Amino acid sequence: EEAFSSSVWREKSGDLQQGNTSVNPPPHLYGELVRTPEGCQIFAKSGHFNQLVATIKDGKANANQRRSALWAIGHIGSSDTGIRFLEKDKMVEFIVTLAETSPCMSIRGTCVYALGMITQNPRGQEILRQAGWEKTDKKINVCVPKDIRYCALFRVIGVKYRGSWAEEGKASQTSASHSVTKYPKEAPQSDIVGWVSNLSNNITVDAAMRNLKRVKVKHPEQFRVVPLVADLFKMLEALKFRLP
Repeated sequence: EEAFSSSVWREKSGDLQQGNTSVNPPPHLYGELVRTPEGCQIFAKSGHFNQLVATIKDGKANANQRRSALWAIGHIGSSDTGIRFLEKDKMVEFIVTLAETSPCMSIRGTCVYALGMITQNPRGQEILRQAGWEKTDKKINVCVPKDIRYCALFRVIGVKYRGSWAEEGKASQTSASHSVTKYPKEAPQSDIVGWVSNLSNNITVDAAMRNLKRVKVKHPEQFRVVPLVADLFKMLEALKFRLP
């Protein structure tokens, strides 16, 4: 119950009164377990640490699985006793490399969070200093590169844009059943498909909603065309949308 209490997630009440709305991650089983010598023995015997390491290092593993493992490693490395597990496999150095080179931006971001948690103990800070990273503030567990000019954290590997399957009628990566009709660019159906696709993007959702409302007033008959409606339902199944 305590893990789900808002008081566990928030900073001290004094910080909140000053307008600090930062949120602490909830306690993690492994992170709490390795804080005691007995817990370290139990955790070492379980073999779970090796599984976490293998998941993080597996480039073919699902991104969410790797991120979950990174969060667990961050919790483990946040204590003076838990950092020893990371030292043995040089996981701090590996996470630094992953943060700078991973082609997946969400994994890079999770690496930064994990490194920030590792700075909660002196040994973790020392290892990170040797790797070219440092803690920004004594009160905030944020770790950043010492010199951004020589760090690849914000360097993005160039990729060729392959277009939008929703707009171009290509099948989705998950299932060919999600492919939609390719409408002429000048047709209102093409605009509708594009705007519905943009509803899944937090940056473009407001503009997309306004455009859809406008086209519904101007061309209400389009929303009664069965093939177009079928395409929109395919998109609703394949994409994630914010609830109104």
